[in-house]
Amino acid sequence: MGDGDTAVSLYDLMQDGMGVLLDASPEGAASRLVAASTQKIRCVAVDRGPSMLIRPDACIAWEGEENSTDGLEEALGGWFTPKRDGRSMVRSGQ
Repeated sequence: MGDGDTAVSLYDLMQDGMGVLLDASPEGAASRLVAASTQKIRCVAVDRGPSMLIRPDACIAWEGEENSTDGLEEALGGWFTPKRDGRSMVRSGQ
């Protein structure tokens, strides 16, 4: 993986407890969608493989089909944008 001209490991990217989006989508479409939803995810462009949204606990929350962001908004809503239910915070979809 690259961060500019420097090779970076996924382990290094996740050290601050943020989620990570590995974005192989055309023209950064997945990164734009993530940036519009939350600041809790670091977006990293990759030039091969599927796009993946990785939770801070290192589990994959979403994997994109080639050239598609289908399902990404649902994964963001389910894992990164909590909804209020009464007085407690719960994940959306519960």
